[in-house]
Amino acid sequence: MFSDTIAAISTPLQEGAISIIRISGEDALPIVNSIFSKDLSQKESHTITYGYIYDNDTLVDEVLVSVFRAPKTYTREDVVEINAHGGVFITRKILGLLLQRGARLARPGEFTQRAFYHQPLKLPLTLFSQRIDGFLRHLPLFYNFSSDKSFFFQLEGLFIN
Repeated sequence: MFSDTIAAISTPLQEGAISIIRISGEDALPIVNSIFSKDLSQKESHTITYGYIYDNDTLVDEVLVSVFRAPKTYTREDVVEINAHGGVFITRKILGLLLQRGARLARPGEFTQRAFYHQPLKLPLTLFSQRIDGFLRHLPLFYNFSSDKSFFFQLEGLFIN
């Protein structure tokens, strides 16, 4: 069903110490290989490699690249995560390089959609993942214990005043 390779920024797009760009699909490894300083094609699953991201001959960033081989991944596809220095510019630059090399920008929830498609018996886990993702997205909005408590009750499907 999924013949394309998707990529997205997995951390908040803001200034910070580290950002993560995730890529999933059949061509995840070759696409990342085209911008990474080391060959990932023979790396074992669930390993991390230190190296550099390049835009042709121009150094973009010093990174750690994690390789996760199918089927032992969330999407059950090959997944690569690039841990880069945080910040909007570098993060967008690396994502842009992946898109130029053949990845497509993932739609919201598409990693979870792929996980569900490939693992239909794990619906409760994917629903939990979506709820936690929603919680984390709204976490900075908590101003006091009352709003904190209210959100957790909403997460559980309850309503309080």
